[in-house]
Amino acid sequence: AMLGRGGSLPRCGPTNLDLECKRAMEQILKPVHFQAILPWMQRADLRAKQDMARFLRILEESEAELADQRTGYAARQQPLLVNSNGLARTAGATPMTADRAQQDLLRNRHGSQQTDRDVQAKRQFFHTFAPVHSTATVDTYHRLQTMPVDREASAKALTEQARRQLQRWQVRGASRKPEEAALVMRTLKSISAAVAALPNYRDHDRDSAAPGFARTAVLHDYSKIAPKGAKPLNGRILSQLQPSASAPALLPPFRPFITEEQIDSIKMPGGDVVKLFDDVKLQQFKNRARATRSKVAVNGGERDWITTNGAHFSAPNL
Repeated sequence: AMLGRGGSLPRCGPTNLDLECKRAMEQILKPVHFQAILPWMQRADLRAKQDMARFLRILEESEAELADQRTGYAARQQPLLVNSNGLARTAGATPMTADRAQQDLLRNRHGSQQTDRDVQAKRQFFHTFAPVHSTATVDTYHRLQTMPVDREASAKALTEQARRQLQRWQVRGASRKPEEAALVMRTLKSISAAVAALPNYRDHDRDSAAPGFARTAVLHDYSKIAPKGAKPLNGRILSQLQPSASAPALLPPFRPFITEEQIDSIKMPGGDVVKLFDDVKLQQFKNRARATRSKVAVNGGERDWITTNGAHFSAPNL
């Protein structure tokens, strides 16, 4: 092995921080987005990796607080308020606007605030939150203090369990520690950008449209780089699907091709009457049931001979 300076072995392989980031992303990301972990770790800097590791610890600390009998009971007894955006927070939390928070963080006051380490740490965190502050960075910093995390598009890549943990944490943690809320939002946007950067079939098809390239192999080549895992259909597309004879059963809330109520109603009086908008298969069931029934009274009594056409299209009694 080649030795580095001073006769020591060169550093290689993932660090402890890399392993912690990988564990965090595997716990919070949907399996279909696992392919974004390696590209994210290759492009992420030290601060982004520290944010990812801290993101998981925030969720674990919040769950541990609620699981503890003493702190969990006290947390459940706190009254909650819901703002106009649908965000639930404790009644004792004091909301603060972004301009007021910036005034406190940017203005270097005299006296005890200059020697207070907690205040100086908050100011340092805000100054280093972004290289150059803008309306977008200020919105990211204060976003989770006013908007529920389940409405954020950047949280769609997370698992359902991770989103629920974030919702429980946001009730108390976002107002109690605004710096953690800003860190969580910055991490969510970083994850969302990594997932959006994954190649899709449209990009792959456009990049592979070269002279002499076999078009029949495009889909096969894309399957090698496409994210693996279950891919649920879009809700808007699902709402437009209709049952067919080749796929008679769809997941709820879709109506089956032929419902059990329609089949049971055939046995009822008048249920074998074919209607205009009945499905072809349902019409066959009704015709088969009507053909097995006799119109002749076989047990004596009055006999009323009537044709099939007259049985269904007779004039009403006036």
